[in-house]
Amino acid sequence: MMGVTEILESISANGIRWVKLQFTDIYGKLREVTVDSSQITSTSLKKGIEVELSGVFSEGKEKVRLIPFLESYAIIPWEEFGARLLCYVEKNGKIHEKDPYGVYKKVEERYEALGYEIYVEYSQEYSSFETVSIDKVAPQRGPSVTLDTREGIWNVNPFSYHENWNNLSSPDDVYSLVRVQVVDALKQFFNIIAKRSYHGDASAKQVIELPMMKGEDGISSLLSLRYLVKNISILNGVVSSFIPYAIYSQKPNMLKIRITLRKSTGTEVFKDVRDKYGLSKAAYSFIAGVLKYYPAISPFLYPTTNSYKGLVTANIVNAFSPVLENTTVYAKDGVVEIKACSSSNPWTATSSILIAGLNGMKKKLPAPSPLLSSVDELSQKEKKSIVFEELPLNLYEALTALEKEAEIFKGFVSPEYMSDYLSQKLKEYKEELSYPTLYEYMKYFNV
Repeated sequence: MMGVTEILESISANGIRWVKLQFTDIYGKLREVTVDSSQITSTSLKKGIEVELSGVFSEGKEKVRLIPFLESYAIIPWEEFGARLLCYVEKNGKIHEKDPYGVYKKVEERYEALGYEIYVEYSQEYSSFETVSIDKVAPQRGPSVTLDTREGIWNVNPFSYHENWNNLSSPDDVYSLVRVQVVDALKQFFNIIAKRSYHGDASAKQVIELPMMKGEDGISSLLSLRYLVKNISILNGVVSSFIPYAIYSQKPNMLKIRITLRKSTGTEVFKDVRDKYGLSKAAYSFIAGVLKYYPAISPFLYPTTNSYKGLVTANIVNAFSPVLENTTVYAKDGVVEIKACSSSNPWTATSSILIAGLNGMKKKLPAPSPLLSSVDELSQKEKKSIVFEELPLNLYEALTALEKEAEIFKGFVSPEYMSDYLSQKLKEYKEELSYPTLYEYMKYFNV
């Protein structure tokens, strides 16, 4: 366990000269302020360090305090004499109204009031490339993006084509050594032991799975993993991205969020060994809540215009299954797994799922019928009883669904946070519409 004393001893013993104080903005992007290590004292570790931010949570300047998560302390392996601490942002003695950690904290407190402890586990997918070239100077010239990877089916490299990409070994798994470096740094410097890592189900796709942890620790660990992936990739001459839909016609990158609840006694709330699928009544109501509100929470699970290209390509259906993974909810043996896109902000993605599930438990929604075979094999009557509301086809539809069910976020997401988030995402949707795509040139240029 890392505490104040252990952090100060590490800084002294390892000659740490500066510490990066990292936090997430409203969209989940990692930001940081670097301070001299002399500012890291027993007092500042407990009460935080005052800094001035500009353009992060507001257009103007504002004085805030960065309060460290002590367990997140880590020496940065590629920077001599450097360390980092994840933080949350405090303003006027309270968590900043636009800090996504504050959303999760309110959700956690509501669950704790009901006697529940939240545990989460993440399976993070991402893509790695040798080079990525985007013509940002002259978009009027037309779409111009070039991805290059030795695993690309267009590549002349003999390792560039496989009918089944799952769990390849090197040399076919071109980036396995980079992935191993990430997992090793995660363990050696960040004190987080990954469950497993492997090649995913598409070219250039990587998968790293983290162990089940208490909510706050699990989310912090995922942010640490993403930080390591990007930096260690660059050090190896590789560009790694959490973009959901990177390569045309291939399976998208996802973030699988696994959730279970426990009581303080250790009792697993979602588990019932007498049930056919090992799920309790509380678990089924939680699942029903997630399915009911899945379109409304989609702007947090699928926050980009690109997210919906991946969602459509993956052919995911809004249903529960204990056997099929192309559903929004896959659950068995006391663990509920929910699909989100690889780029989602873990604070708000996890929170929105917990909010939807909590509504299901409060209303004691009945257990949804499980999907046990392909949805194409179902009759219309069966499909109606198993598949919940259709998923949004684009970010605009998702935002509309969110506004329709905004009431469920009351008390968890501040009006300021929600307003900024909705307006920014609507702006992104409109901006994306203004760009003609390669498909449109191929399909309509000669009309």
